[in-house]
Amino acid sequence: MSSAGPTPTGNVTFSSGPTTLGSVALSGGSASYTTSSFTTSGTQTITVAYAGDANTEASSASLSQTVDTAFNTAPGGSGSTTLMVKAGQMVSAPINVTGVAGFAGAVTFACSGLPTNAACSFSPATITVSSTTVISTLLSVSTKAITTASQLRPGLATYGLAFAGLLLFWRRGVAASAFGQSCSLPSRSPRWG
Repeated sequence: MSSAGPTPTGNVTFSSGPTTLGSVALSGGSASYTTSSFTTSGTQTITVAYAGDANTEASSASLSQTVDTAFNTAPGGSGSTTLMVKAGQMVSAPINVTGVAGFAGAVTFACSGLPTNAACSFSPATITVSSTTVISTLLSVSTKAITTASQLRPGLATYGLAFAGLLLFWRRGVAASAFGQSCSLPSRSPRWG
């Protein structure tokens, strides 16, 4: 942003929607701002606002800036975009990364939003993309094994507990659950024919 007439002083603020990108001091009546904070591609409306000083009125201006994707990712190997991981196992798949429009720089991978008992890692976690050369990283997803009551006591696994957690103990006509509740059952004497 620049001005003719008295040289403005103070700061200008750069913003995109409700997000302030930064504030820059005017130098010789002009200011510029560079950012790499946009995380999505597409059109961004950037507003530059000047609060004014004793000699110059406040002003603002907006412009539309197209933010291009810096790189593309694609599944390597089989080309599948879905991984199926069984409990207690790990699955790995390569991911190919290619720079777009001459982009060259570091790309760091991380996982978020994983379900409970799941973990994810990349090897390497950071790669350096150079123009249109394909660079790969290996995505690994693992899950913890699930421990059930039948795995804790030897022999129970062969019987298959249909209702785990509800165990009934029968003794002299009284049934008591594992949760401390009880009820009485009618007594029956064995009948012999």
